[in-house]
Amino acid sequence: MMYEVNECCDCAAPGYPCLGNACEMRHQTRYECDRCGTDDLIEYEIHHVDGEDLCDECFEEEERKEKCNECREEGNDFYYDEEGQQCCRCDECDNCI
Repeated sequence: MMYEVNECCDCAAPGYPCLGNACEMRHQTRYECDRCGTDDLIEYEIHHVDGEDLCDECFEEEERKEKCNECREEGNDFYYDEEGQQCCRCDECDNCI
C-alpha cells in the first residue's frame, strides 16, 4: 500500500524561504507490504505484483510458489523410488527450499 509522509527537515534559512506544500520533502512516498505489513519501504524496495505491493521477502516467496506450481503442472514435483512408490521432490527442489 502506498502512503505519503512528511519529512520536513526545517531547511528554511534567510534568503531561502520554506517552499511550504511545494517542497518535495513534505510529500515523500512510502510503501507498506500488503502481505506482511512491513512499512516505510521506498520505491526500489517494493515489488508491484498483480495489484499488490510486496517487500523483497514476500516477492521471493511468491516467485517460489509460482515456480512450484509450474513443477506441479508439468508433473515434475514427484518421482518414483526403487520400490515404485511415488515420492515428493520438493525437499530437494531449488524452487521449494
